[in-house]
Amino acid sequence: MNIFEIKQNQKKVILLLHEIYGINDHMKHYANYYADFDYDVICPNLIKLESPFRYDDEHQAYLYFTDTIGFKSAAFETKKLIEELSSEYEEIHIIGFSVGATVAWLCSELKEVDRIVCFYGSRIRNYLELTPACPVLCIYGESEKSFDVTLLVNQLQKKRIESHIYTGAHGFADPYSKEFKHDTYNKAKEIVNTFLLKKISD
Repeated sequence: MNIFEIKQNQKKVILLLHEIYGINDHMKHYANYYADFDYDVICPNLIKLESPFRYDDEHQAYLYFTDTIGFKSAAFETKKLIEELSSEYEEIHIIGFSVGATVAWLCSELKEVDRIVCFYGSRIRNYLELTPACPVLCIYGESEKSFDVTLLVNQLQKKRIESHIYTGAHGFADPYSKEFKHDTYNKAKEIVNTFLLKKISD
């Protein structure tokens, strides 16, 4: 699996799981951001293409992921990577975006994972039978075309999953998206950083 990584010989790693577009500037932005907080950061190339899709190619990117890759295959590859990383790191955290968030959710049963953050993972609703073995934080924008955000968040909260709905649409936390909202992005970052720093016993 091709990856984008920033390694600094840290004892904890963040696994970034990208959207349908692949490893783009959005992912590199988050990789550099968390590298500054003394994490190693690894972003696997789930779509296995040399170049990412452009945002203008959203429909093509979506069809490529659903028809060629799929959630189960992406999760299988990610779980293999997590198993490899578990011998190298004391802590493994996952931050996933959109399809990457659903892949992260599918990996939440693994005992090797310490914490998971899911940004706008709409398809999590298809896997609600899963019970995470680690703390999970789910973040959504209030405006989504394809599903009922409030309904999904209520279902997650019944499973004791910390969930938040913010002003904005899908992509509000992506500085390169037309949906980017700076204030909401900062609020989400603060929640995520607090969540990642919590002790497992909290």
